[in-house]
Amino acid sequence: MNQPHRCPFEKIRLVLACLVGRNSSFHAGFRVLFVGFLLLLMQTAPVLAQGVCFSTNKTRICVGDEIEIIDCSSPDVTQDSKSWNYGDSTVYDPNAGPRDKYRTSEDKHIYTKPGIYTVIMYGSKNFGTQGDSTVGLRKIEVLPTPEPAFAVGVCANREVRVTITDGVYDSYQISMGANPPVNANRGDTRSASFSDTDPKQITVRGFYTVKDWNNVPIDKCPGPGSTVTVTPIISLIKPQLLSLTVQDGASAELRFRAEPVMKYRVEQKNAAAAFQTVATFDNPTPGEMGQTITGLSTANTSHTFRVVTYDVCGNTFVSDEISTIALAVLAGDSQNLTNWTIHPTSTLVDYNLYRNDQLLNTFSPGQTNFTDEAIVCPEQYCYRTEATLSGGAKSISNSVCVTAFSTRKPPALQNVKATVENGQSVVSWEAPNTGKNEYFLSRSENGGAYTDTGRIFENRFADRNARLESANYCYRVSFRDACGNRSAESIEVCPVRLTTTDTGNGFALNWSAYREWPGGITEYVVEKLDAAGNVLHTQPAGLNLNATEPSDTINQVIVFRIKAVSNNGVVSYSNATLIQQKYQLYFPDAFTPNGDRVNDFYTIKGLFLKQTRMLIYDRWGGVLFASGNRSEGWDGTANGQPLPPGMYVCLIELEDYTGKKDSWQKAFLLLR
Repeated sequence: MNQPHRCPFEKIRLVLACLVGRNSSFHAGFRVLFVGFLLLLMQTAPVLAQGVCFSTNKTRICVGDEIEIIDCSSPDVTQDSKSWNYGDSTVYDPNAGPRDKYRTSEDKHIYTKPGIYTVIMYGSKNFGTQGDSTVGLRKIEVLPTPEPAFAVGVCANREVRVTITDGVYDSYQISMGANPPVNANRGDTRSASFSDTDPKQITVRGFYTVKDWNNVPIDKCPGPGSTVTVTPIISLIKPQLLSLTVQDGASAELRFRAEPVMKYRVEQKNAAAAFQTVATFDNPTPGEMGQTITGLSTANTSHTFRVVTYDVCGNTFVSDEISTIALAVLAGDSQNLTNWTIHPTSTLVDYNLYRNDQLLNTFSPGQTNFTDEAIVCPEQYCYRTEATLSGGAKSISNSVCVTAFSTRKPPALQNVKATVENGQSVVSWEAPNTGKNEYFLSRSENGGAYTDTGRIFENRFADRNARLESANYCYRVSFRDACGNRSAESIEVCPVRLTTTDTGNGFALNWSAYREWPGGITEYVVEKLDAAGNVLHTQPAGLNLNATEPSDTINQVIVFRIKAVSNNGVVSYSNATLIQQKYQLYFPDAFTPNGDRVNDFYTIKGLFLKQTRMLIYDRWGGVLFASGNRSEGWDGTANGQPLPPGMYVCLIELEDYTGKKDSWQKAFLLLR
């Protein structure tokens, strides 16, 4: 423990008493000034009270630093009675009395938390029993030691600048790479240049001024250093623009690619053709960056932007300029008119116009409008224009949508065809590209006036009321488009109508001409089909309207139809005429079962007999023979015995290929 030193407190007290005791008004003012001076002297002097006196070696320190007590108590204060309360509650004895819980006899102390603390000294004189003599307060300021704040900037030509932004410490020291440390104050900037681009460590340390008990600076205490690593650069990199997209009527988004350690600012050209900063990026993450600019008027104004790479040394590298596209679309009669505006630039390559997100056309830089006539009323169409710059960046307009309309009368339907399917007249046509259409059909019967048959919403109509076996029919079609405009009627179309006559030894076919293919008819073809619809035979008829077909002894049921072929290969069929030939049955009048192999069996013959059953009866009605096999005849026996000549009866039960069932009975002679 330090040895106490004496303070002339007793002499000061006697002087004060002498002055206070005098009554001279002459000395009154002097006494007041003198007392004030002594009080001021006592505030800066070591703490004195009733023989206990102390000061500290430091009154302003950093967290973690140590203070030491300077004891100046009088000799009558016993050493073992001296103790101190350092005010930070780090010394604590739970078993001590209330006054002694925070006391220590140690005259050195380390503060671990920042703050202003009051140190109190306790002591007792070696005479009397008045106990502790507590003396005034000594204030200790303990300062925090955070990492100092600073900004580091890399510049072109491998220069690094450090700016102190911290406001905590009294002074600072900056170390940059292997260069000697330099001192700095708050707000100062220091720079260093390097010969290479290897990573460099930048360290900044803050310092406080340490003061003694007279508030006189005696030392400095450092805080912890703060270190960052930077990489010097040779030069700035030109910003790479990616896109500028109009988002709505008041904003657009500019996107560009950020490089490591670069600083960027987005600038907008104002009405005076000068660029103003609208956003800055001091330490962006490398990669694609985006900035939305608001307060624009994108509907009718083209706004120009650029991106500038800069450093804290004043160096810059400016990108190409890029401007927003102001797109306008107007719906006209059967056409949509598009027009776009953009500030001219030498880096413009071309424009791409999109409709409903599909590329519609590509234009040279000199064209800024397009009339779209390939539209359908009343569809909605949304347009977007993209301008491509030489560096690959794109300026993209917002999407503008309009609803198409038209007052034009659409042309008459083309490629209308009439044919016969499943016994009905079927009219079909190529649907026009005019949206959802409503179709109207009219029909003429046997050359009479046309009458409406109704309206449909498909491009195909089956006339279920047509009587093709007895009448000729022709049709016309018109339509109303989605805008309510109705077309003229199509040309008249008439399917071929066929009539077939059985001449006894064949068939005569006559048909009407097909109407109307714009390219005309190439040929007519007669088709002969079986009951199942399989084509059995075809006969080209050229441009004739009649033909003959021979009788058929194989197929009881036959079908004829005419195939009309147009010059471009389109086919139309006539109605089908069904011919059901009558079955034929032949009974012999007699037979001679005498073994000469001539007429030895009684058999039947015929055409179109699908099933037969033959029964032979005697004159009394007894069944002599029965068979369902038409090729098996009766040999004139019964139970293996020849029967005598005479009259017998044959009964035939049959079914033909049309499903018709019948029975026949005939008497015949057995001769021997």
